[in-house]
Amino acid sequence: MRLALALIASSTGAVAQDCPTAADLDAGKTITLSSTIEPVFMENRITPRGLAITSVRQFSGQNIRIELFFEHPLALPHSGSGARTEYETSLDELDNLATLRTWSSEVTVFEGAEEIGRITQTLDLTALGSATLSGCEYTIWRIDESISDEDGQTRFGQKVYAPDLGLMIAEYGLNENGNRIGGLSFDQIAAE
Repeated sequence: MRLALALIASSTGAVAQDCPTAADLDAGKTITLSSTIEPVFMENRITPRGLAITSVRQFSGQNIRIELFFEHPLALPHSGSGARTEYETSLDELDNLATLRTWSSEVTVFEGAEEIGRITQTLDLTALGSATLSGCEYTIWRIDESISDEDGQTRFGQKVYAPDLGLMIAEYGLNENGNRIGGLSFDQIAAE
């Protein structure tokens, strides 16, 4: 019986030591997420500025490459230029979102030394579950996000975060009724 279970585990690729984790990022590896459904992939790596995510999508037959930086994978991104953000609430609290259930912070956005705006980011944990990428099973948090600006405009989204990876594996836009209006998700993973 043990042999049969071992053969099943190895044939599915779900062997724990082969599955990338956040420790791989910390060790300097690049974790690549990709999709078998659409031509997009994201390279994730740790840099002195935090988590750097480079996404490549095909648009009109050309590859479009975008690089963004995150102080925490659930924080708002900023570009590599002079843009940066300052949070009033500690980003370390995001690691405890499964316990907190809700996290919110005022965020000041800067371009260089100049303040260019203030927004409020709120994250609500709505479900816990699991997802399989390349035969590797990960715990996931489904998180509804709202971002409100000074003009009273609010944008809604949903993130699917894998805390063991320290990465989002899906992100969707939501309309005011909570229905998905676009986004992307990944089903493949590799570490190099």
